[in-house]
Amino acid sequence: MGDRKSVNANYTYAICMALCGLVTALVPLFKDYTSLSVLAGGFGLFIAANYSLTSIILVELITLERFTNAYGLLLLVQGVANLVGPPLAGWISDLTESYDLAFYLAGFFIVISGALLLVLPTISKVRKILDKRRRSSALANGGDTLKLNKKNSSASYQHNNNVANKPVVLDLKTTYVSNGKRIVTSGVDAKNGTAPNGGLNGYKLPMDEGATV
Repeated sequence: MGDRKSVNANYTYAICMALCGLVTALVPLFKDYTSLSVLAGGFGLFIAANYSLTSIILVELITLERFTNAYGLLLLVQGVANLVGPPLAGWISDLTESYDLAFYLAGFFIVISGALLLVLPTISKVRKILDKRRRSSALANGGDTLKLNKKNSSASYQHNNNVANKPVVLDLKTTYVSNGKRIVTSGVDAKNGTAPNGGLNGYKLPMDEGATV
């Protein structure tokens, strides 16, 4: 049944463990041979899910690469439980002078082991929902930061354009004088802004006002 697509291995395991725990807890209530035989048959039928569905459930919970380590740890825990369980049940029977409490506790913990498989998928779903919310919030924060960067870049680009559009005034006197040397162009003293030998009287040189580019 565990290999069929229509069958959920987790739910099947949980139901089988619940019935197995119920059968175990009912043992002290029956004293005749027939009833105990039926309970023993039911226990053997339902506990089979622990051995047949364990590998399938482990592969669903973890990756196939970690299956070997996970199955080894599972067998280790089961071995410790099988080692400690019978002496603990004997100690409880010595305290209470009856095996009833030992069977009740054994059935209770078997039911708990099946119920855990119903809790784990719920926890994984909650984690996925929380991860999606964190990713969406992170994307929203990243979008706001991107918009702010775009605004800053557009403002700086506009500022640069405004600076570039402003007219630049060049002082041709400073431009034409290099290293303190006097440069004369077309009979005009570029350093003093006058025409040598009295030429070009009253002529207004363009370098006196500067040139607008």
